[in-house]
Amino acid sequence: CVAIMPDEAEITDDGAQFRVETQYWQVSVMAGHSPDETDTDTTAIRAGELIAKLNGALVGWRPEYEGSKLQGFKPVKYAGRAVPVYAPGFGEFPVLFETGLVLTGN
Repeated sequence: CVAIMPDEAEITDDGAQFRVETQYWQVSVMAGHSPDETDTDTTAIRAGELIAKLNGALVGWRPEYEGSKLQGFKPVKYAGRAVPVYAPGFGEFPVLFETGLVLTGN
């Protein structure tokens, strides 16, 4: 799931215009959850280990934009988590990340 929110255009000292399009990326971590488990702690611990790996892979990563990093994305940063959802067999742990696409123009 991706949400995009364009910011106001800004102008640099040399007169160039740019706009940062803030993007929020939601990644869901799925962890096995036995219907026999009476509490969700074990599932949350398993998910926490996966979330730590996910953060290690995404935080600081700078996606390329059309093969160029000059006009492109800002590094990804962690933006929070939503409440987990439990269903028979699994727990879903949504994690939110933020980046920004730098768009330049005349």
